[in-house]
Amino acid sequence: MLSDPGPAFDCLGDLADVAALHRAAIDALVARLGPYLRSIRFTRYHDVRVPVIAVSNDGSLGWLACEIEAEGQEVAPQGQGARVAYGFSWIETAIKRNGRWLRNGNASSARP
Repeated sequence: MLSDPGPAFDCLGDLADVAALHRAAIDALVARLGPYLRSIRFTRYHDVRVPVIAVSNDGSLGWLACEIEAEGQEVAPQGQGARVAYGFSWIETAIKRNGRWLRNGNASSARP
């Protein structure tokens, strides 16, 4: 049990800001991959677990870790396309400069 929960509450806004950076990155990825994503009929696309978001004690560094799995079928003009199944996990890092969070790193791994 925390004797003083104040510092934990103070970082809630930072956690939300790091999550917003992640959302913006996902939106940009979807826009860039639009033609590919439209070529797949997904039957499953979900977070394997709830993303983990953390901020350093001094509030200067944040990170988010997440993992997804997806399955589907390629959309083919004639007949069925190939089955698609994959999983990704990644970590995004962010730094706080002049009161604003900026993405500064991303490491990912894929599994078939």
